[in-house]
Amino acid sequence: MAPFSECNDCIAKKWCKLYSGELKPTKNWCTSKFRLYRAMELSKIPINYFEANLFNYIGNEDKYRILKGVTDEILSNVDKGINYFFYGSSPGTGKTYSACVILNHFIYKACLTDRFDFENPLGLF
Repeated sequence: MAPFSECNDCIAKKWCKLYSGELKPTKNWCTSKFRLYRAMELSKIPINYFEANLFNYIGNEDKYRILKGVTDEILSNVDKGINYFFYGSSPGTGKTYSACVILNHFIYKACLTDRFDFENPLGLF
């Protein structure tokens, strides 16, 4: 059973330690969800890419390993100024989805830090 009513439509369910029962709630509502959704809203990511992340990833195993390596260190990679470039000769190969995976993981990890405020985006689509 979900710890909060906010859990029902939250995109963080697959990795939320409160939702899985790993952590016990200390209050009766979730502030993290509101920070995450505001960070996603500010980023201008289209709603159909809100759930683009490694927890939902289905596809090429090599691409998954590359994305996992990038997202595991995404905060330090951004701090170092590392950029990513996706290219391909045809549409539908996963370039936008892969870019959103990286951006979303950055947002997921940064929205609970002092990098976040409710007025400025952490990153832009």
